[in-house]
Amino acid sequence: MKDTVNQIRDKEGNNILHSVAMNSGKNPHDNVWGAAYQMRHELLWFKEVSLMVPPQSKEMKNAQGLTPSELFANNHKALALEGEALIKGMIGQSMVAATLISTIGFSVVFTIPGGYYQNNGFPIFLQNKVFMLFVILDAISFLLSSFSIITFVGALVSVLCRSM
Repeated sequence: MKDTVNQIRDKEGNNILHSVAMNSGKNPHDNVWGAAYQMRHELLWFKEVSLMVPPQSKEMKNAQGLTPSELFANNHKALALEGEALIKGMIGQSMVAATLISTIGFSVVFTIPGGYYQNNGFPIFLQNKVFMLFVILDAISFLLSSFSIITFVGALVSVLCRSM
């Protein structure tokens, strides 16, 4: 039955993969998740159907001379651009938050609560277990926020390179 369904074409020469590649219109998830989620959802659906069709159906051209992949790219340009803008905004906001956390974590190293002894330079609360927990958690927050900044910069570079 799968082979029979794969051979069906409409009056414009579209096979089942062409039909999936066409923009489905309004998605019920639009208002909740946005363009990035919808683009991901439609791309996964296209790939899933692509796995079910024979190889010749993937390269079959319709009446306009487009393969299913070309039709998908043409019909989803606006959605891809909208999703890209959304992701760039989210990355920018996340980088600001990670930078603020990293800055605070770095400044705490030099302004330790309680201060330092004047004669040897060690922190006054060095023997306090709560202080040591504070220092360890501060170091962890600094390292993780620094790692987040590096990850966000990498994601932003990836998005910018893809759009070129």
